[in-house]
Order: sequence, then C-alpha cells, then structure tokens
Amino acid sequence: IDHGKTSLIRYLSMMLKRNFDKNLIHVKIHGGTSATDIRHRLEEAERLSRDNYDKLDKAENTNNNALITTLLFFDEANTTEHVGLIKEIMCDLTINGRPIDLEHGLKMVAAVNPYRKHSKEMIDKLENAGLGFYMSSNETKEKFGHIPIRHLVYRVQQLPTRLMPLVWVL
Repeated sequence: IDHGKTSLIRYLSMMLKRNFDKNLIHVKIHGGTSATDIRHRLEEAERLSRDNYDKLDKAENTNNNALITTLLFFDEANTTEHVGLIKEIMCDLTINGRPIDLEHGLKMVAAVNPYRKHSKEMIDKLENAGLGFYMSSNETKEKFGHIPIRHLVYRVQQLPTRLMPLVWVL
C-alpha cells in the first residue's frame, strides 16, 4: 500500500466523488513544466468544476465555500521554475491577474518535495564518479540558498514566502 502524498489526494478525491465521472485534475509538475502547461490545466479544472457543479442536485448548489466539486492537485510543485505562478494560483486566487473561477467548487492543493541534502558519503561518491562535473561544488552557480543544487536529493525550487505558512509536513 502506498502511503504517499499523491495517494492521500487520490483517496480524498475518491471520498468526494459523488456522481461525477471525474473530480481530480492531477498535474505532475517537473522541471520542464511551463507556465502555459499550468494555465491549461487550471482552465481544465475550472471547466470540470462547472460541469460537476451542474450535475449536483439543486439542493446541493448552495455556492458555499465548503462545496467541493473538483480538486486541482499540483504534484511536486516546487520542481518547476514557475513555482511563483503556482503561488499566485493558490494564494492570490488569480492567474496572470485573472480571478480564478472558484464559485463552482474548485479547490486546489499542492505537494512539494523536501529540501533534503545527500549524505556527505553520497556527495563524495557522486563527485568522485565525475558525472559531468568539471568544477568543484564551491564554484557552481546553481545553488539553493548556500547549498549547491547537485547536493540535494531532489532538484527543487525555493518556495515563495507566501506559500510557507500553508506547508504541512507529513
């Protein structure tokens, strides 16, 4: 049994499904994910939330904040350089300044990878193997704070400050 973040969101989606064919938009973020990709998936989630909202019984169409018809899940949100756009979506509830349609039960959630550094032994092993590194890690410009990116287990971007209060550690 998988007990990860993605499985938790899939389970939550299943519990909220009602009579919808689909209620989860799972966006698998990676280093190549573009701002256009993120915008398209958000627009898909907005359409799905309107479609799902229309399928509700009239008694359920209360248009309150507790109503959930669709989950938009940004998986590994801090692996793209466009993490600022994800912050805008989740914190400002806009995309490129346009308000997001939240009136039809769209809710958003994101999972991030930890900022975990390789052990000293693993760093030594990787650097001694070469792996295309032609400069010492002290000279590299790609850093996360003061830590060279290549010393991290996952290649991640720093989270925008406004997202930090929303982070739960599992």
